[in-house]
Amino acid sequence: MLPLFCNSVSRAQDYTEQKIVASDRTNVGYFGKSVAMWTGSSSTDAVTGAPDDNGVADAQVPIPSAGAVYVFRNSDFGYTTYLQKRKIYAPIRGPLDNFGASVAIYGDILVVGAPGESEDAGKML
Repeated sequence: MLPLFCNSVSRAQDYTEQKIVASDRTNVGYFGKSVAMWTGSSSTDAVTGAPDDNGVADAQVPIPSAGAVYVFRNSDFGYTTYLQKRKIYAPIRGPLDNFGASVAIYGDILVVGAPGESEDAGKML
């Protein structure tokens, strides 16, 4: 569960809260360990990492702490409804990769940290 608090720039004292949960909600995965947001011209995206996700909920081959990233979008700028748009796994998953330990978003560019990944160190995937 990731409680998300948002405020309007014009009225900073007004806050809205929405509880964001993964579509495959489980007790593991560390969903919400890392969070980033981006507001573009037509929507606001919230990205969160789940570095201990093992992939079982999506019928992936179970790999301990391979990790995943969730992307949510709000299109009404009222900060009232974020809907999950996708769940992303690393193209090459490995045990203890911790994909999603850190996340950053800028427009349509998403950067994801996987501090335990060493097999392809230094390569852009």
